[in-house]
Amino acid sequence: MSTPVSILKKTIDEESLIAHLQRIAGQTSRGWAAHLRFSRLSADSRGQNMMFAFDRLRDVMVAHNGAFYAMKNQDVVCLFNDSRINQIRKDIGRIILLFGDDPLFFAADGRQPQLSVFFDLDTHFDGVQALAGMLLAAARGVSPIGASPGEPSKAVLELSAANLTRIWTAIEAFDIAPAIRHQTIYMMTNDAPPLAIFDEIYVSILDLQRATIPEIRFSSERWLFQHVTKLLDQRVLALLARLVASPPSLAPDPLARLMRDGRFSINLNISSVLSPEFDALDGALPESARKSAIVELQKIDVFSDVGAYLYARDHLRERGYRTALDGTTYLSLPLVSREDLGCDFVKLAWSPEMDHGTEFSRLERMRAVVKRSGEDRVILCRCDSPQAIAYGRSLGITLFQGWHADAMAAQPEITVASA
Repeated sequence: MSTPVSILKKTIDEESLIAHLQRIAGQTSRGWAAHLRFSRLSADSRGQNMMFAFDRLRDVMVAHNGAFYAMKNQDVVCLFNDSRINQIRKDIGRIILLFGDDPLFFAADGRQPQLSVFFDLDTHFDGVQALAGMLLAAARGVSPIGASPGEPSKAVLELSAANLTRIWTAIEAFDIAPAIRHQTIYMMTNDAPPLAIFDEIYVSILDLQRATIPEIRFSSERWLFQHVTKLLDQRVLALLARLVASPPSLAPDPLARLMRDGRFSINLNISSVLSPEFDALDGALPESARKSAIVELQKIDVFSDVGAYLYARDHLRERGYRTALDGTTYLSLPLVSREDLGCDFVKLAWSPEMDHGTEFSRLERMRAVVKRSGEDRVILCRCDSPQAIAYGRSLGITLFQGWHADAMAAQPEITVASA
């Protein structure tokens, strides 16, 4: 097999699945099965998220005394010797949500995810056996999806230990200060001029790649990208801590002022929130700044380990920080409850597909999603055109970020306020 599954599984899992079913055929209580139909997703989505999905599946198997089998067509079949089906559904649902941005994620009616099907093995055992037989037949008769047999993908090559060492060395040597940027989030209500609320502090990954190892695409594989951002977090947090701790006369630039005033957000990995580098920045910031600063956490990071997210969120709350869930789209936001996650803001990425068509019902559904999240709690980002701002306003959104928002704010009489 030439897909990411082959990195994890070297046996023929279709045959192992059938053998497992044969072993439990005579039992009085056989448990449950789940068919995760990842083959229905786009290849890009699978490539980005499958490694995370397998990591989370291992945890779910341990929690529910189960086993999973990765099929050649990218599907996964899970068998559980556990009667807590409601909890199993929730745990699998969190894994499915990793693929929520895929355009093939939804059923034909646009409402229900179609990636997972559950079977009570006490009543549908024959059907699951038939499914396993069909998957085995398909595996024997269909070529693997992806590259030719024996040909490693570019993403796999980039995950080699040697290349990770090169990346780490390059980032350590890279002068991070000139690469740190910030972009403003504005409040826009009615015909009033944009009101500057706070600035997001970030580093351009593309610029970093070009300046360090241009032949390796950091964003080509989700695991590699996360590894790079963790390294960046350490460098950025250490630099910002030094900047804030410096006397204002020695660090008078706008970034230092933003941070001392608490008028900033910073996007971090969850593990970085619990790091010594973050503790150093936390200790350097005035208490008033911590009460208005915002830590942004990526959706993929949150749903990869909800327990770690909840711990990090409470850790931040205790110190006065607010949180924002980053990385949602018009496809995944309806599946996310800001209130249940306990975050203060949610960032919704604009894309032209959001404004395609004129179906009133679709627009009303998005308005309802925004209203549920809080019209003053949704930040529409990547607003690089007038169309983005107009559409966001039609949903009731009042917070905007992007190049066109910056252009609007370049007009006279821009007001500054705190969120």
